[in-house]
Amino acid sequence: MHLDIAAIRDYTGTDDAFIVKLFDKFLEHIRYDISKLKENTKAENWDGVKSSSHVMLSSARIFSLKQLIVLHEQIETNCINNTPENIPEMVVELTKLYEEVITEMEALKKSLY
Repeated sequence: MHLDIAAIRDYTGTDDAFIVKLFDKFLEHIRYDISKLKENTKAENWDGVKSSSHVMLSSARIFSLKQLIVLHEQIETNCINNTPENIPEMVVELTKLYEEVITEMEALKKSLY
């Protein structure tokens, strides 16, 4: 996973200090969001999965995380179409990618100060 600071600056129209604040807010909530998505997936609560995924999709778009955007959109589509068979595997992949993002974001925060 690769965070593109230039793309984030373009999307948000802000400076690095504000981007660091966005990172902080993201990091504050992402582990909860991931756990909620996993919980809904395990319970086969596809409305909950769709809702959790949609919340996370907004952040993925702000940070131009293309792989995550695609996975979130696929999950939402599968929920809408009532075809959840591949959702558990997609959630595992999302979790792995988000862990990479968290690691990269924490390192980038230090360089942006």
